[in-house]
Amino acid sequence: RGQSLSKLINQAAAVFMHRPFHKMPINAFSISYLYALANGDEDDNLELDNLIAHADVPLEEVKKELMNRPNLVTFLQTDINKDLFPKTNKALKALNKIRPFKEKVLSKLKLGNELTKEMGNIYSGSIFAWLAAGIEDSMKNGKALSGEDALLIGYGSGDAAEVIPISFTKNCCDEESNIKYSAAFNEPVNLDHNQYIKLRTDKILEGAQHKKPKGFIVSKVGTEETIDFQDAGIEYYEYLN
Repeated sequence: RGQSLSKLINQAAAVFMHRPFHKMPINAFSISYLYALANGDEDDNLELDNLIAHADVPLEEVKKELMNRPNLVTFLQTDINKDLFPKTNKALKALNKIRPFKEKVLSKLKLGNELTKEMGNIYSGSIFAWLAAGIEDSMKNGKALSGEDALLIGYGSGDAAEVIPISFTKNCCDEESNIKYSAAFNEPVNLDHNQYIKLRTDKILEGAQHKKPKGFIVSKVGTEETIDFQDAGIEYYEYLN
């Protein structure tokens, strides 16, 4: 959209991200925000200076990390688990506790945050599940997304590493029937310890089949990995009516 990353973030009413675990998007978005400030204009740099003043970390060392362009390929040969931002991560431990950072930055992750805690790790689908949860949350709490801009940020588990600006229509949160995120958790199947172990290790749903009367279900997951045909991990859907 011809804007800097910092302006896109500041103008966004909400941010929805790849979310395999609860804290991962918080850390990823916080670093992204500081990165945008470090690589932005004078006002951005000044904001970064003021923020880092709250942390017991040398400002220049944080800036050096955020402006560095490391060759990531080398980490495959040396230390793939190396922390690229040790000083920045240390600073974030302090920033995540102060009101200005919470209100201006972390608040953008608020919509749908509690609803997504009911969701397990669904890999590349998590960014869209959080978007659905955010829209549902908006419908029930003041329609905060109506007519607003937001960002989708993907960075792993099948998502491309990209930032996608999106805009909501004025009436996006008027029809509650459009989004049924919470309804997906109705009638859960509770597993005991032995059922969970069998499902986890042997992929056997012993006594835990879901009795869904109608709609789409996953009838099976492919396992073939031959020269002529591969469907390992592919879900086959069946419609019940």
